[in-house]
Amino acid sequence: MVFRKYSKHLQWALPATVFLFDFLDMQWMFSHEPALSYEVVTRFRLLLLPGTLLFTPVPAILLNCGIAALIGTFRSLVLKPNS
Repeated sequence: MVFRKYSKHLQWALPATVFLFDFLDMQWMFSHEPALSYEVVTRFRLLLLPGTLLFTPVPAILLNCGIAALIGTFRSLVLKPNS
């Protein structure tokens, strides 16, 4: 399986990717801040799912990264090559 070669990197790469995606989306939203429209706010909240179901944007990013870390750890343990 192709994932076995890269599974040791999932523990840090998946949360880092989620954080980068959330951070870039936050920057995009703040670049429209003087004229925030309903469309911009809705897109921002949709892109931060599932975190925005429970929290405001900053804790939502932390929740998303936590979920990504759990998924990355689980996948690395499951796909860990037998040594």
